Amino acid sequence: MVELQEKLRGVVADLLENEKLSYVIGYQAASFGVGTRPLFIRSKEDVKKLVFSPLCSANLVRYLKYRKPEESVGVVVKGCDSRAVVQLIQESGVNREKVKLIGVSCAGVVEAEKVQNMLPEGSSFELVGFDEKKLDFVVDNKKISVNRSEVSLERCSCCEYQTPVVYDVLVGEKRDAAEKYRYSEVEDFEKHSLEERWEFWTAQFEKCIRCYACRNACPLCYCPQCMAELLEPQWLLRSVDSSECGGWNIMRAMHLAGRCIGCGECERACPVDIPLMLLNKKLEKSCLSRFDHKAGLDPKGKPVLAAFNPNDPEEFVMSGEC
Repeated sequence: MVELQEKLRGVVADLLENEKLSYVIGYQAASFGVGTRPLFIRSKEDVKKLVFSPLCSANLVRYLKYRKPEESVGVVVKGCDSRAVVQLIQESGVNREKVKLIGVSCAGVVEAEKVQNMLPEGSSFELVGFDEKKLDFVVDNKKISVNRSEVSLERCSCCEYQTPVVYDVLVGEKRDAAEKYRYSEVEDFEKHSLEERWEFWTAQFEKCIRCYACRNACPLCYCPQCMAELLEPQWLLRSVDSSECGGWNIMRAMHLAGRCIGCGECERACPVDIPLMLLNKKLEKSCLSRFDHKAGLDPKGKPVLAAFNPNDPEEFVMSGEC
């Protein structure tokens, strides 16, 4: 842990000095508890606060949309985060020459809240080490280990890109894809009847409170004004009921079709635990089977819905499959 973190700090310090970056976006320890939060590094003093561990779950790429056009910045990216950058490049949302990518190999991240619940209450927390099986903490001078498998996020168990797909500097050794099949949950869900699936999603959407945390956490929701808030034309009412909430969630999922890079930030941010990634993975699976397309892999490629191939199948258009 110490070696990885120190190497990362060295890379960031070097980029700040030699590349004349305005700032680098990384992680720092949370002000309370065991989590992490974004860190905007502008000086050598800021570099000392930089951390990287399985607690660094947030996708920092979403902060690039606040970058001023003239600024050159750096950002720490895991595998899924790097795919978001690639997708933004395809959509002309990021000028690659203005962004330095510090890739970090990632064996998966954990849910800070679950970790917090497994530790005793204390006035001070510190992560002092981790490996593939456990996380080691010191809580009020007492060392405690947490089983990593019990707190890992589901999205990481089937991650195909544990090494960033694009980077300027890589910290850590390259890693192979996780072994778990990515679409097993989707295929199990597809075995249910159409009526059963709709009943399930109706119940899920009824929980939605229209807080838009999913949208705010997503690195690919970057429109200056969201369609959900337009008044002319008005696509959705702002009432919180099953119809409007269902319309919002379905609309957002369709806008991510062929674009979602699987970081799972929407689901992690949802305060009412709607399984948003089940919906996103369904559309991802459809794009893969129909168009042989995965989002965020080729900076020179095009988004699936902005590309034309005369051999693309068409029979699904009126079938209602998606």
